[in-house]
Amino acid sequence: IIDHGVNGFIIESEDPTEISTMIVRILNMPESERQSMRECAYKTYRTVYNAEANYNNHALFLKLRQLRRV
Repeated sequence: IIDHGVNGFIIESEDPTEISTMIVRILNMPESERQSMRECAYKTYRTVYNAEANYNNHALFLKLRQLRRV
């Protein structure tokens, strides 16, 4: 889950000009802003994509799917 400008950037197309513009924007960001974005991205990773949360969510999904078949 990317929050544009907070923990990453979303580019809507594969247009090379748009991609290069975003790369230049990132390169021109103050170090403190890049550091803040890295920290937010890592926090998202730790809270959303950790193994325990994924296991529990997947187990719940499988249980609900099984209940629907009954």
